[in-house]
Amino acid sequence: MTASYFEFHRPVKILSGPRALENVPYELRRLDVSRPLLITDLGVAKAGLLEHVTTAFRDSEAVVGAVYDQVPADSSVSVVREAADVFRQSRCDSLVAVGGGSVIDTAEAVNVLARYGGDDLLQFCGADRIQGPLKPLIVIPPRLIRVPR
Repeated sequence: MTASYFEFHRPVKILSGPRALENVPYELRRLDVSRPLLITDLGVAKAGLLEHVTTAFRDSEAVVGAVYDQVPADSSVSVVREAADVFRQSRCDSLVAVGGGSVIDTAEAVNVLARYGGDDLLQFCGADRIQGPLKPLIVIPPRLIRVPR
């Protein structure tokens, strides 16, 4: 029988302000990672907001390992599976979610498969199914990306 809920515990650090985006590569370095998968949706990508995120990597040792921009408004386990495959094939070591609820939820689920392998997210349903830390995850809400005028 499948458990009826998921449980996540993630310590949170919040960066805010006009230059917070520029600190993403520094934060990745502090977490001892340098090759994130950027996860977003087509709306964010088509609006050009992803370019502001990738620009933050320009003068750093961190590089964007890959971009997955196919997260729909209502994500699914098949989307999570596909994004986790991109994570693995691109040899990423962390995740950066650029978007709202569905993108963030998808990134968290991808993180489980990226950390533990496999492609069946449902095997992690319920309490105490995830043991130990997940991959570093940074979340960037699109409304906080400052577009130069």
